[in-house]
Amino acid sequence: MKILYIIPRFTTGGAEHLVLQYANYFRDQGHEVIVVSTVGGGELIKKFENIGIKVFSAKEKNIFRLYQNYKNIKKIKNDFQPDIIHTHVFSADFFGYFLRQGVRWISTQHNVGKEFSQLRKKILQWILPKTDQVIAVSGEVEKFCLEELKLKKNKVQKVLNGVEIEKWLNVKNDHLFTTNKMRLAIIGRIEKQKNHYYLFQALAKLTLPWQLNIYGVGSKKIELEKLAKDLKIEDKIIWQGVKDILLEIENIDIVIQPSLWEGLSLVIMETMTTGRIVVASEVAGRDLIENKQTGLLIDTNNQQNLVEVLQWIWNNKEESKKIANTAREKAKNNFGMEKNFAGVKSIYKI
Repeated sequence: MKILYIIPRFTTGGAEHLVLQYANYFRDQGHEVIVVSTVGGGELIKKFENIGIKVFSAKEKNIFRLYQNYKNIKKIKNDFQPDIIHTHVFSADFFGYFLRQGVRWISTQHNVGKEFSQLRKKILQWILPKTDQVIAVSGEVEKFCLEELKLKKNKVQKVLNGVEIEKWLNVKNDHLFTTNKMRLAIIGRIEKQKNHYYLFQALAKLTLPWQLNIYGVGSKKIELEKLAKDLKIEDKIIWQGVKDILLEIENIDIVIQPSLWEGLSLVIMETMTTGRIVVASEVAGRDLIENKQTGLLIDTNNQQNLVEVLQWIWNNKEESKKIANTAREKAKNNFGMEKNFAGVKSIYKI
């Protein structure tokens, strides 16, 4: 079988990492795979190429390039003659609608679309009914597809996200709280969804010693750098950019995920698997974390609540380590890719 994956960019987002795993798995299963982007390149291109996956990276998006990018991908489709086109995220779905003739078109919806404009919702309501199947990565995303995008129930199938358990289990978790400060991290795009602004405001009130590592890039960085200076916490923040979290996570005690909305957070799943303490907003930790058993949940945008939770962790390090170990055991038993692969194979009908 021939599978054409379409993504917006080859950046280090959750959707892109999932496609990397699909491409590797289905190639190893004997299928032919090509991955293309609609609006730009990114640091993941090398990872695809290093495992032998053919890729096409579109030029950066502008009104003149977009149509040319579509024409290039249409030519790839005509030459490759795929059996399946599997699209991820809005621009890929938009291209998928026009490329769907003669193939089985699958779309994966990764988020609950809180930031979607009414126009974007209308477009998705128009194009997604033409798919053969829509995959929702969580119960909340499934609900969004049914209630907000108005898709019929038989059009949407929930296939929960998974992570590469083995590689994350290889990370040692015996170095928690081995320094004189709390080593914090927030991982993900530096955008409104991830709620860095709230995190900075809360940390400015925290009296215990701490250091925050920010992994990711995004449009809010300059604004947040100014905020850090205004709050006089800039010397406690390290802007790490895009790095391999697998190599970085051993130097982190706590991962904070204060998101305003999430589909099903791969960051939480991965860092739970490493045996780190995860502090997450209720919407980010939903379906993943049991409070004070496998992580700690905070009220969204409640700064004092986050301060108190971090203070509790610092004062109860041994109990916090037990929570991290319990989370790791849960992840080991529940977060693997096997069920996800099986669900996607069923949808592909292979």
